[in-house]
Amino acid sequence: MGNKLYSELIESLEEVLAVERGEREAASETYYRGYIRVLEKENGETVWTLKEAAVELRKTDLSVYKTAADLLKAVRSILWQSQRGMAELLGIPKATYVNWEQGRVQPRGPSVSLIKMVINNPYELMKASVSTRKLTALGN
Repeated sequence: MGNKLYSELIESLEEVLAVERGEREAASETYYRGYIRVLEKENGETVWTLKEAAVELRKTDLSVYKTAADLLKAVRSILWQSQRGMAELLGIPKATYVNWEQGRVQPRGPSVSLIKMVINNPYELMKASVSTRKLTALGN
């Protein structure tokens, strides 16, 4: 490992320890609901929200994507989500989402409607997904 990389690594670890000891605030923070990324902060300032990403997604010309796999990758990128986060937004298993995104399986029927719901309003779908998960946990 080069000296510069090693020094940066040590500096990063010292920052983590200082945050843990309460000597300073974290430089950046990521907030999740389940696996869905909803907020990013840097130095205490909000720099990204899922709500803002939803607005950006609605402004994006998605007609340039010719396959479902390419469309899903683009949507996930715009929404700053992991594959697990997108699967949770859609209410499907991660493996199903990965198969769609990698083009091994094509979404059909109700799945296409779910994808359209994510594209049209991911923030509202996230809130519904979290509520449904709570109801399921309660046995309803």
